Amino acid sequence: MEHVIEIKHKKTRETLLKVEARGLNGADLSGAALPGAALRRRDLRGANLAGADLRGADLRFANLQGANLQGGLLDGANLCGARLSRADLRGASLEEALLNGADLTGADLRDARLTGARLIQTKLADANLTGADLTRAELRDVFVQPATGEGEGGSEEPV
Repeated sequence: MEHVIEIKHKKTRETLLKVEARGLNGADLSGAALPGAALRRRDLRGANLAGADLRGADLRFANLQGANLQGGLLDGANLCGARLSRADLRGASLEEALLNGADLTGADLRDARLTGARLIQTKLADANLTGADLTRAELRDVFVQPATGEGEGGSEEPV
């Protein structure tokens, strides 16, 4: 059964977008203008948010596993505790974004702009950061898989 999901601005509570769907997982929101959207704890697994404007959005603890955020604008977004494993963030702008405690395991961050972003206790195991701009970014206690050899497993350890 489909119902209307309203995405509201986190401060003004103004409706930014209405979507008729069962949920937002797998939804096509590509190119959507959602600056300041209140998406805390939303299930956006596999959603297409390519090129979406999510500047200043509240995405704390959102589930964005496998989501397409390629070329998205996430400057100043709060992604603390968000699950972004296997997400496509190629060319995305995450300037001044908060990614504390986020899980970016296996995420594709090639050519992403993380200027001034905060990544404290963030999981980056198997993430691809080729060409990513980490100028002035704060990386502390970031978790990566130690190089233990192929197939040996290994535990996550802070770097």
